[in-house]
Amino acid sequence: ARDKARAGGKTGDDIVYDLPPDALAQLEADGVPRTDDLAKYSFSPSPLEGEEENSVKAKIVAIWRGDELVTETPPCVDVAILLDKTNFYAEMGGQVGDAGVIHVPGPDRSEAGRLQVLDTLKQGPVYIHRAALSDGRAPETGEAVRVSVDASRRNAIQRHHTVTHLLHWAWHEVVSKEATQKGAFV
Repeated sequence: ARDKARAGGKTGDDIVYDLPPDALAQLEADGVPRTDDLAKYSFSPSPLEGEEENSVKAKIVAIWRGDELVTETPPCVDVAILLDKTNFYAEMGGQVGDAGVIHVPGPDRSEAGRLQVLDTLKQGPVYIHRAALSDGRAPETGEAVRVSVDASRRNAIQRHHTVTHLLHWAWHEVVSKEATQKGAFV
């Protein structure tokens, strides 16, 4: 985490998930909408009904393999999933992005597949869900899915990120008005 903070939140692996300008232009040309992230504000810190409380239905609008946009999630490969809607916070302002699960629906309300969301980033108007297939079949572009935030992880991130703001305020008050804090990544 320290090295990632010093690198401005980027590591060598993250570069694969950065969409180059031509990919962003292709998404715009294809009519891919800005990610609707309003659901992230409806988060329940202690859901009574498990994941259902912190999940939303979404549609996969694009899949980025690291070097090209694809229509299917390749097996055994980490990919960037772009959704029309998300309840995940993206990494920004020193706060790490959310993790969780993308559920691929099957018949009769069963689950046909599951991707583990490892991190969430925002690039331009879209959220990038770094994911890896963990069970069952992979989703395709245009498919409806359900996305769930890891509630215990988000709660810990919120607490730790808030504490960094409090420490910065105290440092500013006690040490010097010119004192600044940089490089926290929690």
